[in-house]
Amino acid sequence: MSENKINIKVKDIMTKDVISVSLDTKITDVADILFKNRFQGVQVLSGGKIMGMILQKDFFTRDSSNPYLPSYFKFLRENKEKQKLSKEETDKVDRLLNSEAKDIMSEDYVSILQDMDIQSLLFFFRTTKFPSIPVIDDKNNLVGIITVSDVLNLLKDGKLEK
Repeated sequence: MSENKINIKVKDIMTKDVISVSLDTKITDVADILFKNRFQGVQVLSGGKIMGMILQKDFFTRDSSNPYLPSYFKFLRENKEKQKLSKEETDKVDRLLNSEAKDIMSEDYVSILQDMDIQSLLFFFRTTKFPSIPVIDDKNNLVGIITVSDVLNLLKDGKLEK
């Protein structure tokens, strides 16, 4: 392996311009971000630090009678028939539409350091099966995101041996 292939770090190939949300971002806005960008998930930040993550699957609550579905949000926002709902139903709709990222985020997430080498990253991807991973600095601030596609591009460009 050549010298430059050995020294590739996560920070060299990660995406640095990461779309994230804050704890108080409305769920409807989170849904729009995920589906417009075709993301599997988004990081929830406070002061630059990851507080949690919201994955597409988090839009389905454990109580299947109350799913957080983006199309359902759109329907509720645009529905002019809300006046025909009972007080209880209206309250449920209002609570759902006013939910925030902190209400459905998972505080259980995985991140990696930006100085991780590519060989360790490959092992990490193989053992965890995550398609993308938030990247942090030594102060736990979000600095990027790395995906399997980023590593595949290295292979395609001949910068990483197969």
